[in-house]
Amino acid sequence: MADQKTVEGITSKAQQSSLLFILSVIVIVLIIGAAVYFSLQKATITGQNEQLDGEIASLQTEINLLEGEKVEAARTAQEWLAEVNEQEILWSRVISRIQSLIPYDATTQQAKVQFLSYSGATNGRLSLNAQTRNTKRDPFSDVAEVITVFNDTSFFNNAIVPTVTRGENDQGDRFATFNLDMEYRETIAEDIVSGTADDEFKGGVSR
Repeated sequence: MADQKTVEGITSKAQQSSLLFILSVIVIVLIIGAAVYFSLQKATITGQNEQLDGEIASLQTEINLLEGEKVEAARTAQEWLAEVNEQEILWSRVISRIQSLIPYDATTQQAKVQFLSYSGATNGRLSLNAQTRNTKRDPFSDVAEVITVFNDTSFFNNAIVPTVTRGENDQGDRFATFNLDMEYRETIAEDIVSGTADDEFKGGVSR
């Protein structure tokens, strides 16, 4: 009996040792597995962080480029606006000069011609639609006088009338509708903006 208990005790201890060994192996495997898993996770996260850093750097570069383009666009817009403002002043002064050159009839106290519309091109070419005042005499002389007046000034040149139409109202008054094409000179146009050439036009032309 004593020998049987001794054998059973040894067997029980062996089983316990075997179970403890198995548990130890399982724990070690789990630890190694967890270490490998976390190592892989760390490598993945590191790679993702590096990729994210690269994307952030790329986005920052694009932002810098866009900001540079925005600054350049703003500067271009300001230059364009300044040019537009300058041209607006120029055209208003040019129209003012045109009005001041209209032949004036001292007898009737009226301008002989009225300009109905203006059209200007960037090359300095002007096209005006005009009509003479109603009169009992031939209106073509007034048209010829307009051509002479504008060709005699240093502000405008090459004034021509490509088309002219004669009309008559119910009262028998005659008038002429015509187009006046001409050019303004760039150097003189700059003087118009600065106001240095105002002395040439003081009041209308009386004839």
